[in-house]
Amino acid sequence: MCIRDSFHDTMEEIVLTVKDKKPGDLSQNAVARLPDLAKKATQEWNVVKSASFDAERFGFSKQKLAQRQQLLKAETRALKELEQAVAAGDLVQIIQKGQAIKPPFAKSFMLFGDIPPGAISQTPKTR
Repeated sequence: MCIRDSFHDTMEEIVLTVKDKKPGDLSQNAVARLPDLAKKATQEWNVVKSASFDAERFGFSKQKLAQRQQLLKAETRALKELEQAVAAGDLVQIIQKGQAIKPPFAKSFMLFGDIPPGAISQTPKTR
């Protein structure tokens, strides 16, 4: 499984747990699972955002690279806000922040179009 897919699966589980829900609609079981899911999503996201990336292979311009960086930061921020809402136990914020983790990822994914096999590896970037 691609590293991007692991994050996607966890992200979707969170989003589907809170999508179209009101605080009273969330089961105790769902609420109890969210801290672990949020932590797992953050860990998986950290692997995704630190994966090696060949901008030339995808034909990314400087503008597209900047857009990618903005979206990586937006996803990181969205996950942090979700974890904060979960830690506070604020169901209204959990629902809002849980749904907010999908748009930045979806936008970043769409930057790539069709991803050729091997274009994204699990090897962290070196600086």
